[in-house]
Parts: sequence; C-alpha cells; structure tokens
Amino acid sequence: MHLKNTAGERADNRTAIAAPHGHGEDTVQFYEDESFLYEAVAEFLGRGMGSGLPGLVISAADRHEELVRALDRRGSPPREWLEGGRLVMLDAHEVLDSFMIGDTPSEERFERVMQGIYARITRSQTEAGLCAHGGMVDILWR
Repeated sequence: MHLKNTAGERADNRTAIAAPHGHGEDTVQFYEDESFLYEAVAEFLGRGMGSGLPGLVISAADRHEELVRALDRRGSPPREWLEGGRLVMLDAHEVLDSFMIGDTPSEERFERVMQGIYARITRSQTEAGLCAHGGMVDILWR
C-alpha cells in the first residue's frame, strides 16, 4: 500500500481515501476537506467505470448523493450506472453491522460479506476487476 499525504503537514490527519495504484495495489490519500473526497472519488470511479469496470461505493449513506453530484459534474452518468446495476452504493454502517461482533470485525464474516458483494456486482462481467471506494475505516476510526 502506498501512502500519499495531500492534507499538509498536520499530524492529526485521520481521514483517507484509497485509490488504485496498479493491478492489485491500493493508494491511501489523506484529506481534510470533504469536497476533495467527493472529487477524488468521482475522478477515480469515472475513470475506471468509463473503461468498463463496475463500481462499488461503501460509505456513509449521507455521502452518496454528493458523490452522485460530483460524478455528474465530471460528465459521468451515475444515475444510469446505478439504474443499470453497474454502480452499487451501500451504507457503510449496514455493511459494518453485517460482519462486526461487538466492537470487533470478524474476519470470516468480513470475507463472506465482501465476497458476496463482489460476486453480485461482477456476475455479468467478462473481465475481473472492480472500482471500489470504501468509508468503513473512517467510520470505525471515529
């Protein structure tokens, strides 16, 4: 995993976004401004989904509409993707509830839940791959 801090030199930056660095790799990018989050995720999803990959967003439900607006601003068709099932947006709180045991994530449950989500989204794909943005770590951190 490659870390890139774009939020300045503050030591208390605690929110990050992950984006693809290469095949099978991730990049974590710290941010302070919510608008940066929406634009960065919209750029990432727009680029990947524009090339034919399906998209997955697991974040707080109150962030979904702003992300749709950010995709619209970039010229992507998020409503078409959502209606066609190519883009799936899930509430991170609900996903977390499905694999947590008390305050601790269950590795077995996590794998089962995430594999089910992946299979559902990619079942009609001929190529492996998925553009995904997740906000579960942010929720757990807070």
